[in-house]
Amino acid sequence: LTMSGLAFQMQVPNHKLSELFYNYYEPNFNTHINNLRIQHIKQRLDEGDWKQFKLEAIALEAGFSSRNTFFVAFKKVMDKSPSAYLSELKGI
Repeated sequence: LTMSGLAFQMQVPNHKLSELFYNYYEPNFNTHINNLRIQHIKQRLDEGDWKQFKLEAIALEAGFSSRNTFFVAFKKVMDKSPSAYLSELKGI
């Protein structure tokens, strides 16, 4: 999902959608989307839905373009690496 794609689907000018995110949500559309992706991942991991997947598969399934982008976003939101989070879920 991109800002332009969402603006097109909503039939709203790109600059208006950008202004909305800047003023009411977060200063950056990508950060907002990544935060939603991380919350989705956390929920699926907590429920055990994705316990059989490797981290790369989880990242791709949630819409991240690369493993590195996923790791950086996860650590920023959760204050720990995805591996550390999984270890905590497993009780290791």
